[in-house]
Amino acid sequence: MGASVLKILHIAPTPFFADRGCHIRIRNEIESLTGCPVKVILCTYHLGGNVDGIDIRRTFPIPGYHKLDAGYSPFKFPADIFLFFLVLKTCLQEKPDLLHGHLHEGALIGWAVKTILFWRSMPLIMDMQGSLSGELTSYGTVQSGGLLRRIIVRVETMICRMVDFFFCSSAESQNTLLTRFHVSPEKTALLQDVVPDAFFKVRKNPGLRRKLGIPAGKKVVLYTGSLLPGKGVQFITQAMVGLNKVRNDVFFVLVGYPKAEMAAFVRKNGLENNVLLPGRVSY
Repeated sequence: MGASVLKILHIAPTPFFADRGCHIRIRNEIESLTGCPVKVILCTYHLGGNVDGIDIRRTFPIPGYHKLDAGYSPFKFPADIFLFFLVLKTCLQEKPDLLHGHLHEGALIGWAVKTILFWRSMPLIMDMQGSLSGELTSYGTVQSGGLLRRIIVRVETMICRMVDFFFCSSAESQNTLLTRFHVSPEKTALLQDVVPDAFFKVRKNPGLRRKLGIPAGKKVVLYTGSLLPGKGVQFITQAMVGLNKVRNDVFFVLVGYPKAEMAAFVRKNGLENNVLLPGRVSY
């Protein structure tokens, strides 16, 4: 491999790949570098599917850890410890030029490895997708205003001081860095999620509506993403109930998982004829 090739080690503290927004972002970032003089390595948990063209290194398996969807899991703590040792081992073997940590845990692991291998002077980038304390609060893992949340905010602040540069997935996450954690604007860049152009290619399939059970003539509202309460799906449910009262030409397709709670809501509100829940769909 030529000396001009840049080696980037991505740290993904998540069961990559599992058809989730966070994972799709990581995958798109890596695949966008195809054709560039870059060698990319991804270190992640033992769970998840492999992706053609991505060099994935995995931790040792953890018995009992099978959760693929977003949210808190007690298994994440040992998984992150295993991931730290995997990243350290991979850095010693591959000698990357740059560490790219996804989420706060990925940045913390990257900082720890960077500190141990201080003589290599590896820059650390963090992929900021939101506030850790805010996410745990929205999932109900910690209480708003509680002691645990205040501790997590302190940890967030410390992590933000360890990072050399930030990629922000949205203007909101960038604003969080600037206003809540007082990160210098020069250390941040807005790298918004985009859908590859290939997804917008129209496939003529007149029988698709019939196959999916979507009534002819109805306008389709499509949502793709997690169906967990912490992702803001309550706004979708409010819209479904409200529109169903005043219009009869709208049909909702909610692609995502887990769908048990949403399915119960649909039945409770008599929306079975106006909502389709395909569940998890391969990216």
